[in-house]
Amino acid sequence: MTIEKGEIWGEPAGELSPEAVVDSDAGLAALADEANRAGRQAVLSVTAGDLLATLGLDEPRPPADRHAYPIDLVRVRLDPPFGAEAEIDDPAADDLLPFVAHLTVQVADPIGRRIGHGPPIVTAAMNAAWHGQYRLGPRAHPNDGIVDVVVGRVPFGQRREAANRARSGSHLPHPSLKVARRAGWAGSFDRSSTVVLDGVVAAKIRSLALIVVPDAAVVLV
Repeated sequence: MTIEKGEIWGEPAGELSPEAVVDSDAGLAALADEANRAGRQAVLSVTAGDLLATLGLDEPRPPADRHAYPIDLVRVRLDPPFGAEAEIDDPAADDLLPFVAHLTVQVADPIGRRIGHGPPIVTAAMNAAWHGQYRLGPRAHPNDGIVDVVVGRVPFGQRREAANRARSGSHLPHPSLKVARRAGWAGSFDRSSTVVLDGVVAAKIRSLALIVVPDAAVVLV
Protein backbone atom coordinates (compact mmCIF):
# COMPACT_ATOMS: atom_id res chain seq x y z
CA MET A 1 0.00 0.00 0.00
CA THR A 2 1.17 3.54 -0.67
CA ILE A 3 1.98 5.65 2.35
CA GLU A 4 -0.43 7.98 4.10
CA LYS A 5 0.51 11.35 5.55
CA GLY A 6 2.42 10.90 8.80
CA GLU A 7 3.19 7.21 8.25
CA ILE A 8 6.70 5.84 8.68
CA TRP A 9 8.11 4.76 5.32
CA GLY A 10 10.57 1.89 4.94
CA GLU A 11 11.76 -0.74 7.38
CA PRO A 12 14.93 -2.75 8.06
CA ALA A 13 15.52 -5.15 5.18
CA GLY A 14 16.57 -8.05 7.37
CA GLU A 15 17.43 -11.05 5.20
CA LEU A 16 15.88 -9.55 2.08
CA SER A 17 18.37 -9.38 -0.79
CA PRO A 18 18.19 -7.47 -4.09
CA GLU A 19 17.76 -9.40 -7.30
CA ALA A 20 19.81 -6.75 -9.11
CA VAL A 21 21.92 -3.69 -8.35
CA VAL A 22 21.69 -0.67 -10.65
CA ASP A 23 23.59 2.60 -10.73
CA SER A 24 20.95 5.03 -12.02
CA ASP A 25 17.30 6.01 -11.76
CA ALA A 26 16.80 5.03 -15.40
CA GLY A 27 18.22 1.56 -14.75
CA LEU A 28 15.96 1.17 -11.74
CA ALA A 29 12.91 2.23 -13.75
CA ALA A 30 13.64 -0.24 -16.54
CA LEU A 31 13.92 -3.26 -14.24
CA ALA A 32 10.99 -2.21 -12.07
CA ASP A 33 8.85 -1.76 -15.18
CA GLU A 34 9.84 -5.12 -16.66
CA ALA A 35 9.03 -6.99 -13.45
CA ASN A 36 5.75 -5.15 -12.91
CA ARG A 37 4.61 -6.04 -16.42
CA ALA A 38 5.39 -9.67 -15.59
CA GLY A 39 3.14 -9.46 -12.54
CA ARG A 40 5.71 -9.25 -9.78
CA GLN A 41 7.29 -6.65 -7.52
CA ALA A 42 11.03 -6.42 -8.15
CA VAL A 43 13.42 -6.07 -5.21
CA LEU A 44 16.30 -3.87 -6.37
CA SER A 45 19.21 -1.88 -5.03
CA VAL A 46 20.40 1.43 -6.47
CA THR A 47 23.83 2.95 -5.87
CA ALA A 48 23.32 6.47 -7.26
CA GLY A 49 20.66 8.84 -8.52
CA ASP A 50 17.95 11.22 -7.43
CA LEU A 51 15.74 8.58 -5.83
CA LEU A 52 18.64 7.69 -3.56
CA ALA A 53 19.15 11.39 -2.76
CA THR A 54 15.46 11.68 -1.88
CA LEU A 55 16.05 9.00 0.75
CA GLY A 56 18.68 11.31 2.24
CA LEU A 57 21.60 9.13 1.16
CA ASP A 58 24.72 9.79 -0.90
CA GLU A 59 25.40 6.07 -1.19
CA PRO A 60 23.71 2.84 -0.05
CA ARG A 61 24.00 1.71 3.55
CA PRO A 62 26.13 -1.36 4.38
CA PRO A 63 24.18 -4.60 3.75
CA ALA A 64 23.58 -5.22 7.46
CA ASP A 65 21.93 -1.79 7.81
CA ARG A 66 19.90 -1.76 4.60
CA HIS A 67 16.28 -0.65 4.62
CA ALA A 68 13.48 -1.69 2.26
CA TYR A 69 11.39 1.04 0.63
CA PRO A 70 8.36 0.32 -1.58
CA ILE A 71 8.27 2.76 -4.49
CA ASP A 72 5.83 3.83 -7.17
CA LEU A 73 6.58 3.72 -10.88
CA VAL A 74 5.28 6.31 -13.33
CA ARG A 75 4.46 5.47 -16.94
CA VAL A 76 4.16 8.06 -19.68
CA ARG A 77 2.73 8.17 -23.18
CA LEU A 78 4.51 10.59 -25.51
CA ASP A 79 2.37 12.54 -27.98
CA PRO A 80 -0.95 10.87 -27.12
CA PRO A 81 -2.86 10.03 -30.31
CA PHE A 82 -6.04 11.79 -29.17
CA GLY A 83 -4.46 14.98 -27.91
CA ALA A 84 -3.00 16.22 -24.69
CA GLU A 85 -6.14 15.67 -22.63
CA ALA A 86 -6.35 11.97 -23.46
CA GLU A 87 -6.23 10.00 -20.21
CA ILE A 88 -4.38 6.71 -19.90
CA ASP A 89 -6.98 4.00 -19.41
CA ASP A 90 -4.56 1.06 -19.34
CA PRO A 91 -1.47 1.60 -17.13
CA ALA A 92 0.11 -1.52 -18.63
CA ALA A 93 -0.20 -0.44 -22.28
CA ASP A 94 2.78 -1.41 -24.41
CA ASP A 95 3.54 2.11 -25.61
CA LEU A 96 4.08 3.58 -22.12
CA LEU A 97 7.62 4.45 -20.97
CA PRO A 98 8.68 4.29 -17.30
CA PHE A 99 10.40 6.60 -14.84
CA VAL A 100 10.91 6.45 -11.07
CA ALA A 101 12.44 9.83 -10.17
CA HIS A 102 11.36 12.50 -12.65
CA LEU A 103 10.23 13.50 -16.09
CA THR A 104 11.21 16.90 -17.43
CA VAL A 105 10.20 18.79 -20.55
CA GLN A 106 12.96 21.15 -21.66
CA VAL A 107 13.31 23.89 -24.26
CA ALA A 108 16.40 25.31 -25.95
CA ASP A 109 17.94 28.02 -23.74
CA PRO A 110 21.71 28.30 -24.40
CA ILE A 111 21.91 31.85 -23.05
CA GLY A 112 20.11 30.95 -19.85
CA ARG A 113 22.40 27.99 -19.25
CA ARG A 114 25.47 30.14 -19.87
CA ILE A 115 24.50 32.80 -17.35
CA GLY A 116 23.40 30.43 -14.61
CA HIS A 117 19.64 30.11 -15.05
CA GLY A 118 19.66 26.37 -14.38
CA PRO A 119 18.16 23.69 -16.65
CA PRO A 120 15.65 25.01 -19.23
CA ILE A 121 12.71 23.07 -17.76
CA VAL A 122 9.13 24.10 -18.57
CA THR A 123 7.45 21.05 -16.98
CA ALA A 124 8.68 18.70 -14.28
CA ALA A 125 6.79 15.64 -13.06
CA MET A 126 8.47 14.66 -9.81
CA ASN A 127 8.20 11.26 -8.13
CA ALA A 128 11.42 12.06 -6.24
CA ALA A 129 12.27 15.34 -4.54
CA TRP A 130 15.58 15.96 -6.30
CA HIS A 131 16.65 16.63 -9.88
CA GLY A 132 20.43 16.75 -9.66
CA GLN A 133 21.33 19.69 -7.42
CA TYR A 134 17.80 21.12 -7.59
CA ARG A 135 14.98 20.19 -5.21
CA LEU A 136 12.28 20.63 -7.82
CA GLY A 137 9.71 18.53 -5.94
CA PRO A 138 10.00 19.59 -2.29
CA ARG A 139 6.75 17.78 -1.40
CA ALA A 140 7.24 14.81 -3.74
CA HIS A 141 7.38 11.33 -2.23
CA PRO A 142 8.25 8.14 -4.18
CA ASN A 143 5.47 6.08 -2.57
CA ASP A 144 2.43 8.32 -2.07
CA GLY A 145 0.61 7.27 -5.24
CA ILE A 146 0.94 10.68 -6.93
CA VAL A 147 3.43 12.83 -8.83
CA ASP A 148 4.08 16.51 -8.26
CA VAL A 149 3.81 18.32 -11.60
CA VAL A 150 5.32 21.82 -11.86
CA VAL A 151 4.50 23.76 -15.04
CA GLY A 152 5.93 27.10 -16.20
CA ARG A 153 9.07 29.22 -16.05
CA VAL A 154 9.72 32.35 -14.05
CA PRO A 155 10.38 35.63 -15.93
CA PHE A 156 13.84 35.90 -17.49
CA GLY A 157 15.23 38.39 -14.99
CA GLN A 158 14.22 36.18 -12.04
CA ARG A 159 15.58 32.89 -13.31
CA ARG A 160 19.02 32.98 -11.73
CA GLU A 161 17.51 33.68 -8.32
CA ALA A 162 14.87 30.99 -8.92
CA ALA A 163 17.61 28.50 -9.80
CA ASN A 164 19.42 29.35 -6.58
CA ARG A 165 16.23 28.95 -4.55
CA ALA A 166 15.47 25.64 -6.26
CA ARG A 167 18.50 24.14 -4.57
CA SER A 168 16.55 24.22 -1.30
CA GLY A 169 13.07 23.86 -2.77
CA SER A 170 12.12 27.38 -1.73
CA HIS A 171 11.30 28.42 -5.32
CA LEU A 172 7.74 27.26 -4.60
CA PRO A 173 5.20 28.72 -4.42
CA HIS A 174 5.72 31.17 -7.28
CA PRO A 175 3.03 32.98 -9.30
CA SER A 176 4.62 31.88 -12.59
CA LEU A 177 4.65 28.19 -11.65
CA LYS A 178 1.58 25.98 -11.43
CA VAL A 179 1.74 22.89 -9.23
CA ALA A 180 -0.55 19.83 -9.40
CA ARG A 181 -0.33 16.68 -7.28
CA ARG A 182 -2.10 13.87 -9.09
CA ALA A 183 -2.09 10.15 -9.88
CA GLY A 184 -2.45 11.01 -13.57
CA TRP A 185 -1.75 14.10 -15.67
CA ALA A 186 -1.72 15.25 -19.30
CA GLY A 187 -0.38 18.39 -20.95
CA SER A 188 0.62 19.98 -24.24
CA PHE A 189 3.31 22.45 -25.32
CA ASP A 190 3.44 25.43 -27.64
CA ARG A 191 6.35 24.00 -29.61
CA SER A 192 8.28 20.79 -30.02
CA SER A 193 10.13 20.17 -26.75
CA THR A 194 12.56 17.61 -25.41
CA VAL A 195 11.25 15.12 -22.86
CA VAL A 196 13.79 13.57 -20.48
CA LEU A 197 13.00 10.50 -18.35
CA ASP A 198 15.19 9.95 -15.29
CA GLY A 199 17.97 11.97 -16.92
CA VAL A 200 17.81 10.20 -20.29
CA VAL A 201 16.55 12.07 -23.37
CA ALA A 202 13.55 10.19 -24.76
CA ALA A 203 12.10 12.21 -27.66
CA LYS A 204 10.89 15.50 -29.07
CA ILE A 205 7.20 15.90 -28.23
CA ARG A 206 4.24 18.27 -28.35
CA SER A 207 2.14 16.55 -25.65
CA LEU A 208 2.25 13.78 -23.06
CA ALA A 209 0.13 11.88 -20.55
CA LEU A 210 1.28 9.99 -17.47
CA ILE A 211 -0.07 7.67 -14.79
CA VAL A 212 1.27 6.39 -11.46
CA VAL A 213 1.65 2.64 -10.80
CA PRO A 214 1.62 2.32 -6.99
CA ASP A 215 3.96 -0.03 -5.11
CA ALA A 216 5.61 -1.22 -8.32
CA ALA A 217 8.95 -2.23 -6.74
CA VAL A 218 10.94 -2.39 -3.52
CA VAL A 219 14.28 -0.60 -3.22
CA LEU A 220 16.93 -1.82 -0.77
CA VAL A 221 19.45 0.83 0.31
